[in-house]
Amino acid sequence: AIITMIILISLIGANNGFVLTSARINYAMAKDKLFFKKASIIHPKYKSPANALIIQCIWACVLTFTGTFNQLITYIIFASWIFYGMSAGAVIILRTKKPDLERPYKTPLYPWIPLIFILFAIFLTINTIMEAPRDAGIGALLILAGLPFYYYWKNND
Repeated sequence: AIITMIILISLIGANNGFVLTSARINYAMAKDKLFFKKASIIHPKYKSPANALIIQCIWACVLTFTGTFNQLITYIIFASWIFYGMSAGAVIILRTKKPDLERPYKTPLYPWIPLIFILFAIFLTINTIMEAPRDAGIGALLILAGLPFYYYWKNND
């Protein structure tokens, strides 16, 4: 029972961090004019991106009605690992294209760590496609559904 409580507390803390981090991404995109302008509004008292949190809440509610918990997890994990892999690839590209750029943090054992991470991300992505092709397809469609919005906001700057 104690272990279960520790796990539960850990999950609640991790989820809290994820919710607030995700809202900050929407906020930053709105500041860069790549998302709804209203998402860039900061709550005057709490200094949190209140509108971005509301938008995220609405989207989460919509997704809740689209399938089971396991399906939702598969959509999100599939999409997340694609972007995690791309982020690791960006480390390599940035190091190659701008080697003299000041970096507050340097990846240890570069380039091996990013390369291993990219391979792991590719493995997880392919594994999801093989194990749950329908859910992986929905995850891919969710990513692609964002492209028209991205181009709309990018071109209406």
